[in-house]
Amino acid sequence: MHPCRMSYLLPHLHSGWAVDQAILGEEDRVVVIRFGHDWDPQCMQMDEILASVADQIKNFAVIYLVDISKVPDFNTMYELYDPCTTMFFFRYAPARTCCSANCPFLHSKLKP
Repeated sequence: MHPCRMSYLLPHLHSGWAVDQAILGEEDRVVVIRFGHDWDPQCMQMDEILASVADQIKNFAVIYLVDISKVPDFNTMYELYDPCTTMFFFRYAPARTCCSANCPFLHSKLKP
């Protein structure tokens, strides 16, 4: 499947309130949120990876996508300056942030 179609396989959060509810609504699973744009090449690659593991990790993690132009609420708070940022939340708090430059364990998968 073409990577640009991967974003349609994963749920999108369309407001700051929806992002907050997704994080607050999970007590036992990690919440993975990819902040960026569906059309960005780095996000397309990340979406492909996330979509490929979504079913395997569904018992301990849930994945969402957020368009940072449509939902700018967290751009300053989480310093979302990279084209693609993936954040991991556990029990209502950020557990890890992976930007395109600082995520070596995912970086190798993103290279063609």
